[in-house]
Amino acid sequence: MSGGYIKLNVGEDQNQYVRYASSISGDNLDFLATLNQENGLWTQDRVGITGDIGFCQISPYWHPTITNDPLFYSDPYWQLDRCWELYSGGTRFYGSDLKANSYDQFIFMP
Repeated sequence: MSGGYIKLNVGEDQNQYVRYASSISGDNLDFLATLNQENGLWTQDRVGITGDIGFCQISPYWHPTITNDPLFYSDPYWQLDRCWELYSGGTRFYGSDLKANSYDQFIFMP
């Protein structure tokens, strides 16, 4: 996988997921900025203060078929695919309200 967005001032451990999210979303900066606001560490197992989980802080209450799937915790790329499906399908994320704060944290690499 080459090209796409990367996040500035972070390591490869995070940028591998940023590049993948960029790729599956067609380099959608709004999606990346939303994920960054949901989980700025880009870790698949982060639990928020409301109990939402993962890269895009998926609610176990509203999306149990996703969060209860064993792949949710074992395959970060599977989880990012679910984030994109939810985002592109119109699911509203809290991070969408704050995404403009993250645009300058990404750079496009051709």
